[in-house]
Amino acid sequence: MALSFLVEAQLATTLTIVGAWAGCLMGSLPAEKYGRKTAVLGNNLCFIVGAAIAATGNVYGLFIGKLISGVGVGVASVVPPVLLSEIATAETRGTITTLHQAVLTLAIFTASVLGYGMVTYVSHGWQYVQAFEAFPAVVMLLLYRQVPESPKWLLANTAQEYMNNRRSAGTADAENSPRTVNILTQSMILGDKDQVDLITSTNNINSNALSSQLSIHSDSGISRPSLSSIGISNYQEVVDLLRKLRPAENFHFNVDREILSLLADAKKDAAISENAPTWAEVFACRKAVVIGCGLMFFQAITGVNSVFFYSTTIFNLAGFSQSIIGTAIVGAVNFLVTLLSTHLIDKFGRKVLLTSGTYIMLVSLVTLSSVLLSNAIAPDVQGLVAVFAVVLFVVGFAFGLGAVCWVIMSEIMPTRLRSKAMSLFLSINWACNLLIGFLTLTAIDGLGGVQDSMDDDEKSNAEKKGVACVYFIFAGFTMMSIIFMTVYVPETKGKSVEELLADNRSNTVYSKLISNGDVSSSDHSIS
Repeated sequence: MALSFLVEAQLATTLTIVGAWAGCLMGSLPAEKYGRKTAVLGNNLCFIVGAAIAATGNVYGLFIGKLISGVGVGVASVVPPVLLSEIATAETRGTITTLHQAVLTLAIFTASVLGYGMVTYVSHGWQYVQAFEAFPAVVMLLLYRQVPESPKWLLANTAQEYMNNRRSAGTADAENSPRTVNILTQSMILGDKDQVDLITSTNNINSNALSSQLSIHSDSGISRPSLSSIGISNYQEVVDLLRKLRPAENFHFNVDREILSLLADAKKDAAISENAPTWAEVFACRKAVVIGCGLMFFQAITGVNSVFFYSTTIFNLAGFSQSIIGTAIVGAVNFLVTLLSTHLIDKFGRKVLLTSGTYIMLVSLVTLSSVLLSNAIAPDVQGLVAVFAVVLFVVGFAFGLGAVCWVIMSEIMPTRLRSKAMSLFLSINWACNLLIGFLTLTAIDGLGGVQDSMDDDEKSNAEKKGVACVYFIFAGFTMMSIIFMTVYVPETKGKSVEELLADNRSNTVYSKLISNGDVSSSDHSIS
């Protein structure tokens, strides 16, 4: 049975969201096992294969291709924010993570404009649009050498290697055997004094002499142990990586201290379990899970996708006959305000931008709904006010929920659980987007009283009423989100993960370590 164009478009969009939902749940697995960089680069295959299948011109190929591409979108929504937050310094983490969102909004804006031009003016242009999806993926694969690996992930593997060696170490080793010396040296480097004392006393080893033999003098004047000489192969890779990532003028001051801090954090995580992170550990961080899931729920349920979708209709009310004008204005405002937020987030903090932006969204939604329902306002004035409200909504979203959520989510979870937790958070977001996609059109028709027997003008007015009612519902959810942010969401700027989890001490594995004194509060703070 042939499907109408509208049904085909809606089904393709739905399959993309379904694929994204599945992809975000799966994205943490390769990121944890093979590394953030490998997961990001490998994910490009989803976009290349999906684009090739979707561009064949067959409707079922379009469906399959969009589903595969959706998986890529899901993985891409999880892993890059984690990678960026882990290569950034404490001082720049907010800016870099938000800049990632700014670039995404620019890409969305560019794709919308190019897509409109291709579909409108080029024969079979929609196939070219689908095929073009593979272009950025191919470019990234060609430039794979420029993509860094997460130093935290590299050192987490180092610490896990050490903890596994320590757990398997016994007194049966021959005195001063290479295995014993290797474990002792790693213990010295990672600051495990109890293990050093145990091995040296049991095996009659002079730890001071060993320390002198295995240390080299770094450019910064700090004694740097040669980890690569004792089997911790990732150490030199981390040193080289940080030399590239950090400003050259700050290298002598920062790199050694940063490595020690990263090693200490990695050792804390490795001490918890020799196995891969589990969902039980994620859900044990109850407060962080509530915050992350709540932010992703409210980001979707406050109606941003619906406002963007109906922006062209609202611009038509104001006399803009070309839909591309509305799309271009909304996309440009979204990009510019998100770009501005990258300069403000580390200056004013996360919570200030988040709540301020959400208040702006609330005001714009109430204004937009009221204007669309009013019969006392002249149509041209009604259209202009509605356009202003839409633009204001985009400003608020870009300042708050659109940008800040990603920074907060990357900061509230320990490194060990970060990618798995992000998978959970994003799955909530995609599930809500899927639900809204299914229900919005039905809700508009039902609340507006749209009937098949209506003529075009009557149906248009009924749809306008339905849109206004739906936006009032979104305004209600926006008010709920403000209450949630005020009560539950902390200011993460300048705070460590341990401080953020302190209120959940009795239920969280990591907080138990804090209360037992096993985790130092010297974890690098989030600025």
